[in-house]
Amino acid sequence: MNLITYAEEVVNKVVDIFPNDPCIMRERGRLFMAKNNYKKALSYFNKSLKNIFDKDVAINKCWALYKLHRYNEIMRIIDEKILKYDNTNSAAWHLKGQTLKKQHQIARAKYCFRKAEEYKIVPRSLLE
Repeated sequence: MNLITYAEEVVNKVVDIFPNDPCIMRERGRLFMAKNNYKKALSYFNKSLKNIFDKDVAINKCWALYKLHRYNEIMRIIDEKILKYDNTNSAAWHLKGQTLKKQHQIARAKYCFRKAEEYKIVPRSLLE
């Protein structure tokens, strides 16, 4: 049994106990992303976001949209729901850069990649 199958079994058992939990919906979406089923992943990310907004789930949703070539939706979510409130979110800047690159807007994409690098979270050493 591979890890994805095992994780799916665990998540399915938890869904029986907590059918509407946004964290479980997020994990289900991530499992479907790992299985390259982006439409189903998107549906579970939407269910999770319907209950409570979480910027990490929104970014996961955007990656599903990216795989489905729905670039305008990605830009709207990143600009209106993530960067509007947290303009230091490195993952959002990176995804925006990737999306702009797909739309052949290279200069804007480079700007976003620079922002992503600028705001990148660097783990601190325990020795510092």
